[in-house]
Amino acid sequence: MRPDDLVQIQYTSGTTGTPKGAELNHRGLTNNPRFCFKRLGLAPGEVCVSPMPLFHTAGCGLGVLGAVQAQAVLVPVLAFDPAVVLDILEAECSNVLFGVPTMLLALLEYPDVAGRDLSALRCAVSGGSPVPAELVRRIEDGFSVRFSIVFGTTECSPLLTQTRLEDDEVDRAETLGQPLPQTEVKVAHAETGDAVAVGQMGELCARGYLVMHGYHKAPQATAAAIDADGWYHTGDLASMDRRGYLRVEGRVKDMIIRGRREHLPTRDRGCAVLPPGRG
Repeated sequence: MRPDDLVQIQYTSGTTGTPKGAELNHRGLTNNPRFCFKRLGLAPGEVCVSPMPLFHTAGCGLGVLGAVQAQAVLVPVLAFDPAVVLDILEAECSNVLFGVPTMLLALLEYPDVAGRDLSALRCAVSGGSPVPAELVRRIEDGFSVRFSIVFGTTECSPLLTQTRLEDDEVDRAETLGQPLPQTEVKVAHAETGDAVAVGQMGELCARGYLVMHGYHKAPQATAAAIDADGWYHTGDLASMDRRGYLRVEGRVKDMIIRGRREHLPTRDRGCAVLPPGRG
């Protein structure tokens, strides 16, 4: 068995609505959660509660493999119920909570949440759908934790970027953070594929160990998603600042191209390409 060998075919609707099987490899599925949990600063023995489904990379990859490599305790929640999750957080003296934004909001608004002892909880992690800045601030204030936004796609094993707990309040709430280690990211012109200027919008692309081999038995779909240089095109419209912090602005298909000139890179602002990160 080699690191690049196929280990999982994970089905995703992608951008077309038609299910496609993303062929993920050993290196991607093991290192991606390892980098995520390292950025969270998870210590051996700390307890993570995750209601994320085990049939997807957020559960079986990020949750299970991340906890194993961090030597943490993972408490899976097989069917989300805010009362049950709050019971578990209390009983297990949980340190880390995973969940999509709707789950976290349900916990925050549960009637008896104020009477729960969540003093061991130190961070909440969310992604999978846009995380409103206001929700980040409400969770941090309501649970006395730091928030870490994760962003990615199934095709990328699944994470591309993550905010750090030590980031300032604005970066934690209003950006997607910086790329994970060994992840190359480019914000590209929607028509030419060239990197746009820093701060300008373009299509978010990724390259590296984490990118799928392709879509199972779908060569045309694979060719449409991964170009000849190995860049996976996410279909997300994004911008990147000089520090490498990303923001997603929508979908590329929603962008109106008004002319090539305003979207091409300018020499004095640099290009929005970030080489593989270090952590």
